Amino acid sequence: MDKNFEKDLSFFIDELKKRGIDFKRIFFLIEEFERQGLDFESFLELIKGDKDLAKELIEFIKARLQPESVDAIYLAPWKKIYHEWFSMEINVSGLKVPDNYDPQKHFLVLVAKGIIMKAVVSAMRERFKVYLYTEDLDSDVTKNDRNSQDGNYFILFNRNIEADEEFKNVSADDLAKKEHRGITLLERLLLEILYFSETKKHLDTDNWTLCSGSRNSDGGVPNVFWYSDDDGLSVHLYDSGSYFDGLRSRSVAS
Repeated sequence: MDKNFEKDLSFFIDELKKRGIDFKRIFFLIEEFERQGLDFESFLELIKGDKDLAKELIEFIKARLQPESVDAIYLAPWKKIYHEWFSMEINVSGLKVPDNYDPQKHFLVLVAKGIIMKAVVSAMRERFKVYLYTEDLDSDVTKNDRNSQDGNYFILFNRNIEADEEFKNVSADDLAKKEHRGITLLERLLLEILYFSETKKHLDTDNWTLCSGSRNSDGGVPNVFWYSDDDGLSVHLYDSGSYFDGLRSRSVAS
């Protein structure tokens, strides 16, 4: 290991220890010291409740390691999700996190090649209730602005618990006229899993996410919300011209 890196890392660890972190339990260096890499998944578990600490870590990695090591930090939660929820070992080689990604401002969604809504819903139902307007979402929702069959991709959304307020009372038809880039149904379902994995809580408990990036065969637009009365996730369908205060798109962050 590079001596300067080792010195800096030792100092960084000492600073973390001052915060009372138990390194014996969840932090260790991996074998590939020649790449100067860390076990980022363990590190994420360590720091996920401390946003300031997470920011410090990212800056440290950016200063001392190769750029792909920074991407590895962001990819670790998704590798874990795909492994634990879908028994998938995703190949993330060559994937690059968008340059404008800010963990404090954005949700980062990784859509893996070949993932389908049936698998997502099935995994969800092992952990909480899910209510659907149809049990075969993949066959019914036939038009999507982005498709998992085309390969792995990242997508960013504003880090809001509720869907973007600026799009209340705006229908999918009106959004399309403005060339709005909105969330697809698959992306919204994966976003739910990400948030639940991080917090054990749910999104859209007061409003509905209008999945304006998707349409069913009749032109209807799916929407997703957490149905508190029945304690479950609900996927409904509205006409593309429908709008009301609580029905809001989530815009792709640029």
